[in-house]
Amino acid sequence: MKRKPTLPVRLHPQCVKLKPDERVVCLDERPIQLLKNIKPTSRLVRRGKPRKMDYEYERKGTAKAFCVVEPKARRHFVKVTKNRKADQFAEVMRAIGRAYPRAEKIHLVMDNLNTHCRKSLVQHIGPKRGANLWDRFDVRYIPKHGSWLNPVPKIYDRMSAAFRRSKAVGQKFFDNDR
Repeated sequence: MKRKPTLPVRLHPQCVKLKPDERVVCLDERPIQLLKNIKPTSRLVRRGKPRKMDYEYERKGTAKAFCVVEPKARRHFVKVTKNRKADQFAEVMRAIGRAYPRAEKIHLVMDNLNTHCRKSLVQHIGPKRGANLWDRFDVRYIPKHGSWLNPVPKIYDRMSAAFRRSKAVGQKFFDNDR
């Protein structure tokens, strides 16, 4: 039996028919816990013995990672900020606009957070520039139970694994990652 989509197909980023100067971009954010290892990993490894690691850490605060994904082009970038307030959202939107300078229209798929609106851009970038930037976007808000529409959580899982391996948090840019 074929499963019917619960939401209109036109909302799904993979199903949007684009003109050459249009892009589909998905945006999501996630909290990150900043940690510092207290005890270094043992560098002495004997043959046939596993490396000894200690998982004791000190908490150094939190941050928010805004992840932007263009599913059709397999491009994405991550911007790590102190919080997810309106001014941070405005900076991320400005970064998206700069990343696609030739795109006349950017179809943006994101959740319906209270700061994800035109008002955030107008307040922090200015009335004219903020309104012009917002008008470049065709915003499509994800419904409350429509998380399957957004491919960003998969990218977060990969990013989290990279952070755990490197034990460093900061701004990272991944482009054409295949």
